[in-house]
Amino acid sequence: GGQATGNKVTLAGSPNLSTVLIYGGYAEGGGNARKGNAVVFSAYKGSVKGLENFTKFTFGLPKFLKDKQTMVSIKGKSTVNLNAAALVIKDVSVGSKLKAGSKVVLVNKVKGAPKSVSAVNVKQGLTKLYDFKVTVAKGKLTATVTRVRPSTSTKRAALGMQSGLAALNQASDNLASQTMPIAAAAAKAMPGPAFFGASTGLDMAYAAHLTGRSAQY
Repeated sequence: GGQATGNKVTLAGSPNLSTVLIYGGYAEGGGNARKGNAVVFSAYKGSVKGLENFTKFTFGLPKFLKDKQTMVSIKGKSTVNLNAAALVIKDVSVGSKLKAGSKVVLVNKVKGAPKSVSAVNVKQGLTKLYDFKVTVAKGKLTATVTRVRPSTSTKRAALGMQSGLAALNQASDNLASQTMPIAAAAAKAMPGPAFFGASTGLDMAYAAHLTGRSAQY
């Protein structure tokens, strides 16, 4: 018989698919209709009639998914088969209010046990990382936030900016320390009033020459 496997289905936004039964693959004559089929929920929150013949489930949590809410609601009678499946929480949308201790239902009707779960170091933009504990209990696939922390890329960017500013300030100070005496000496040789100044990253230094004498403030 024929078969159609190795497919990828992506759901995004919040369309109403409560009457739609989504198949990942098809096989005749006893073939493996689930092989290589993936479904991706990209910032999706909504309902479908059912999900059949998938072996990989990827979740991108939308910003409007709140604590204790359900991301994917199955409206039909069938349950989603997780046996030997791979589960991935890919990202958390910027603006999400989920925090440590928040718990959401990823899919409300499931059966079986996945073979692998990837749900740590989940990125929220460039600023945060989430860790989740994913469990199957009472026929539901749930995810609980165990930790939220700043992203290492954010720390590196902050440290890089600090070091850059420090180098700039140091260069400005060095330049000022070299040029101020030269400018003061030149001012003494000039008739009449002469004003000049130099700035650094942290302070301002001024010098003035009046009637042949200089003063520094």
